[in-house]
Amino acid sequence: VARANVLLTNGAEVNVASNGGGSIAINAQNIDVFGKSSLRAGIISPLAGAEAAQAGDVTLSAKGTVRIENSFIYNVVFGSGKSGSLSVDTGNLMIQDGKVPSGLRNQTADYGAGGKLTIDTRQLIISNGSWLTTSTVREIPGGDLIINATDSVELSGISPNNIPNFLTSGTQGPGNAGKLAITTKKLMVSDGGIISAGTSSSGNGGELIIKSTDSVELVGTLKQGLSASQLENIIGIAGGLVSEFVKDGPFPSGVISGSVSTGNAGNLSIETGRLLIQGGAQASVSAVSAGDAGELNVRASSIELSGTSLESPKPSDIIGRSLLTTAVGEGSTAKGGNITVKTNSLTITDGAALAASTSGQKDAGDITISAESINLTGNGSVISAETTGQGAGGNLTLTTGNLAVQDGGKITVSSTGSGRAGDLKINANSIYLNNAAKITADT
Repeated sequence: VARANVLLTNGAEVNVASNGGGSIAINAQNIDVFGKSSLRAGIISPLAGAEAAQAGDVTLSAKGTVRIENSFIYNVVFGSGKSGSLSVDTGNLMIQDGKVPSGLRNQTADYGAGGKLTIDTRQLIISNGSWLTTSTVREIPGGDLIINATDSVELSGISPNNIPNFLTSGTQGPGNAGKLAITTKKLMVSDGGIISAGTSSSGNGGELIIKSTDSVELVGTLKQGLSASQLENIIGIAGGLVSEFVKDGPFPSGVISGSVSTGNAGNLSIETGRLLIQGGAQASVSAVSAGDAGELNVRASSIELSGTSLESPKPSDIIGRSLLTTAVGEGSTAKGGNITVKTNSLTITDGAALAASTSGQKDAGDITISAESINLTGNGSVISAETTGQGAGGNLTLTTGNLAVQDGGKITVSSTGSGRAGDLKINANSIYLNNAAKITADT
């Protein structure tokens, strides 16, 4: 039986939010939500339910395409009770034109339990300042965000007021954030787009897991146009959280797990064929307060880190250069996360870096790299474990068949603070150094 198309436009609204129970289910060929229209479910004040109240689910099923443009879909708990799920099953999901902004959100904003947000599609495109997010602000954990896209996931473009795209799970309270898991063939993030799992309170951040069989491409940065509070008002917790991580620097396109308060950051895991990080983009785990950073684990056939941001003429160790990193901020009492990399080929060029660092009171994480070949080329291209604070620097261990460092490239463990430097161990069949290349241990 052929399915019909469904269109909501010109401010149309489907709203079943109450003290619990209302659900939305749409089965169609194509579903279009345009022009400041919305689908709303959940538990809202002044209709807030009892603790046992259960919000309904939002379920969209389309054989063709679901398009959300300048509109939004919510399942939110403002009060007690349990949030329902929000799920989309479609051939293509396109979320675009973030002037409202556009997005999908499953959130608990009071004492309710967060629900899961699940996407099953061939292709997911988030563009022009749009978002897809789960979050919690109270004691109850937030829901998981699960994306299964058989072909690709893409974040690209910015809104008219310079907002990038967000795909996030976060907590702003004592409740733990949910897991964020992406399974696809190709993942592409550009124009300052952010995939993030983090915490800005005592709750722990969720795990961030990426499995992309062909490739993960993180490219470029975006100059910030709004403050953390402005982003939080527009996007929600996720916008403010990411802005706190990068401070006044450009938004790096990338995947970020972090803590800006007492909760621990979750681990970040990437498994792919080819990992490309270019033009100031990054895959990072950071901590700037008391919550510990998580671990960064990467398994890829090839890894290429290249270049710096066009928005940051003087890139620092954490902002403005292409990075694989775990970092602890100045004055922090957090412990740094370990980095583990397994690959056939690791290439770092033109000022990019693979680094574990601390400027705080506790130790940085260790770096362990296993690769058939490691190549560093260009001034500022580094693999480093360092401390500029009271905490000890991490250990750096390289195991490879062939190690080549050229044209000012550097491998180093170092201390410029009161903490001791870590150990440097290299196991290689051959080591080639040329044209001001360095391998150093400094304290």
